[in-house]
Amino acid sequence: MSARVVAVELDGRLVARKQAHDGADAIRLHHEAEVLADARHPGAVELVGIDTSASEVALLTEFAGSHSLDTTGRMTVERAAGLVAALAETVADLHELGLVHGRIDRSHVVIGAGGRPVLCGFGGGGRIGSTPPPGPLAAPGFRDPAATDEAALTPQVDVYGLGAILRALVVDDATDVEPIPDRRFTLGRLHTPWSGYQQRALLTLADRATDESPLRRPSARRLAADIHETVPSARLGDDDDPFAALRPAANDDAEPSRATRFVSLAAIGVGLVLVALGVIGLQSGGSVAEAGATTTKATMPTQTTTEPVSVGDDGVIVIGTKRYAAGEPGDRVAIGDWNCDGRPTAALVRPSTGEVFVFDDWATPSSDVSVAPITLVEGAVDVRTRDDADGCSTLIVIHGDGTEEEVPQ
Repeated sequence: MSARVVAVELDGRLVARKQAHDGADAIRLHHEAEVLADARHPGAVELVGIDTSASEVALLTEFAGSHSLDTTGRMTVERAAGLVAALAETVADLHELGLVHGRIDRSHVVIGAGGRPVLCGFGGGGRIGSTPPPGPLAAPGFRDPAATDEAALTPQVDVYGLGAILRALVVDDATDVEPIPDRRFTLGRLHTPWSGYQQRALLTLADRATDESPLRRPSARRLAADIHETVPSARLGDDDDPFAALRPAANDDAEPSRATRFVSLAAIGVGLVLVALGVIGLQSGGSVAEAGATTTKATMPTQTTTEPVSVGDDGVIVIGTKRYAAGEPGDRVAIGDWNCDGRPTAALVRPSTGEVFVFDDWATPSSDVSVAPITLVEGAVDVRTRDDADGCSTLIVIHGDGTEEEVPQ
């Protein structure tokens, strides 16, 4: 595509303007606008609109930043890992929405506020199984060799791009890290010592993501989890949390739900919380030590046994020997028997939006649990459980002024 992107001011707002130069460009820009309308996510550029006032069509999007991964300098392993992990979370959310980007490369990842990655360039994207209008593919080195112009879009195409970006960021030049045998060998390595075990581990993940067989590639969500487990200190810029910048800001006018806004309870291993677009990872693991925060203790009767429960201020839930992490920092968690079936589960309120989520089951290592918000309570800052005489629990939301409100089940 020959359209050029420039930054312009529109109604006091800085936007990126991509103008078509011929009919094929115009078709592709209209298609990109349709994809962006469905891909509303803090990790994707925001659609402003299509400008048809002039003789040529122009696509208007938010101006997310002045640098892409094409123009950033060298970065630490921690930042590279944090950036790709956050990017993979965004891509995983888009896949759950049924969307594929289709052309993930360094030029289509803008570095936004707080160092967060923001995807742009959705002209080659669309619904899973669809075929976008003809146009340029991803840049060489990021182009899935298993994909063609005529092939239907699949999530595996995006995973290949993520893996290629991870490799490019970890291997800044030919002498950065030791190659994995048969994949990256240069004579320069004969004279360069290496001790970066994390780089090698990340390169292994990159190799899996860019496997020549799409069916052997992990999902974007799995890739994000693997990166975080490999580099626990992953971060975005100076932010210690690689996912914090992707969380929506507080919004007094927030709707309880966009089309598929939900939270997930996932048994994904100790020490990892996955969050983006309201997606919450809840972990299930083996025996653990203290949760590491001030806790409130309760007794949770499970199917046939009674196990102690503690809920920490950091959202960590410990049930017997299992440890779960629920929500983002700031979310408030309560445990109760909401449906009177004798088996308490988790509920949480998100003070930044007022959304209330109630789960009807616990995650297992092989099964996730996803729920939509059941309601929105403006001004909610905390949540608690009230145990009723009949053995059921009532969910109580606490407002900033101290008043309380029952949440109907």
